[in-house]
Amino acid sequence: MRIVIGLLVAAFLVAPAPAGAQAAPPYDATSVIVKYRADVPDTRRRDLERRSGVSRLRALRTGADLLRTDQDPAQVAAGLSRDPAVEYAEPNYLIRIGSVPPPIFPADPDFADQYHLHNTGQTGGIADADIDAPEGYFTLAQAGIPGAPVKVGIVDTGIDIDHEDLAANVIGCARSTGLFNGGIVEGSCKDGNNHGTHVAGIVAARVNNGQGGAGVAFNARLIICKAFDNNGSGSVADVSDCLLWTWQQGAKVINMSFGFGADSATLRQAIENVFQLGLVQGATLVAAAGNVLPGQQGTQVFPAAYSQVIAVSATNDRDNLATFGSGQVSNTGTFVDVAAPGDDVLSSIVGDAYDEFDGTSMAAPIATGVIAAIRSRFPAFSAQGAFNRLIATVDDLGIPGRDNAFGHGRVNLCNALATTAAQECP
Repeated sequence: MRIVIGLLVAAFLVAPAPAGAQAAPPYDATSVIVKYRADVPDTRRRDLERRSGVSRLRALRTGADLLRTDQDPAQVAAGLSRDPAVEYAEPNYLIRIGSVPPPIFPADPDFADQYHLHNTGQTGGIADADIDAPEGYFTLAQAGIPGAPVKVGIVDTGIDIDHEDLAANVIGCARSTGLFNGGIVEGSCKDGNNHGTHVAGIVAARVNNGQGGAGVAFNARLIICKAFDNNGSGSVADVSDCLLWTWQQGAKVINMSFGFGADSATLRQAIENVFQLGLVQGATLVAAAGNVLPGQQGTQVFPAAYSQVIAVSATNDRDNLATFGSGQVSNTGTFVDVAAPGDDVLSSIVGDAYDEFDGTSMAAPIATGVIAAIRSRFPAFSAQGAFNRLIATVDDLGIPGRDNAFGHGRVNLCNALATTAAQECP
């Protein structure tokens, strides 16, 4: 049986997200402080550090130790605190003195229209209802963008591989050939739909090249697998093959701007395989939460509803839950992890052209871009470490703490990349 999966441009369903707590003070993403009890020998201390996945950086003058971690420091501190050998453990909290990073505004002609990156009210929305991209770009530039550019997998309708704003960033291209033709064919991923090209531009359009707009993670390298035909239809077999192929090509983040209402064992197995492999090799899965009719919010949409996937709902230029021109709205639910702009998002389409699309399909690649930037800025982070950083640095919307509409909050590139006590995002 061929199960048809829909692309989530203003015409689909949605899903819920994990639970969260009130926002804690910001802390360094790579370190934790622990004070051992005075009578604990060094061998016991080193053994606890090894079991906790941390390593010693240096001793503090207070008698505590500063430890390195690629996990969520708050969770590491909580675990260490439960050990009787530990007097206390806590994140390495940041102290801000109010310095705001100077923004970098790309010299691309359409950047001024990309409210999701920098909202000045240009579309009638509320200024700063955005992901603070210019400030995040400054942080990346200041840091020299350490590490190799992050590889991002996109499973979609393919890409215009010759597009003026994308061609330089595409390093892998393939298609899944349907039911009878033998699986993955490399070197063929032509987009006849526009959806995949639009998604790719949101993630990684080049900056300062005088063409189009800007991508969230402009230095990312794209690995494209075409699992959907020119009408936007695909199958779980094609999607599953594409997921594993993009991971095998080295993708650290995989974007899935599609979904459907069935819990497919095949798709679930592919997600589990990539996630389990990703625990070692570093793949993070991101999916659109879905577009639904009013009154249908809370509907489970897969793959977003799988626990291994970051589910993304959509906001508009006023930081409200998005309503789309099709009459649909962004899905909500207990599986929604984060939100991102998804209403009238300007990006690339086939033929060196540009257009605005709606949907959680557009919100997911914004979150994917932030994850890619996190993994570029913090190359030692695991997939889980990058996810923890993402949800710890959102702008909380709606009711305080996690909610079913926005998850933990709307993603923020500047917050996600900040590392110094002197940096404050607007």
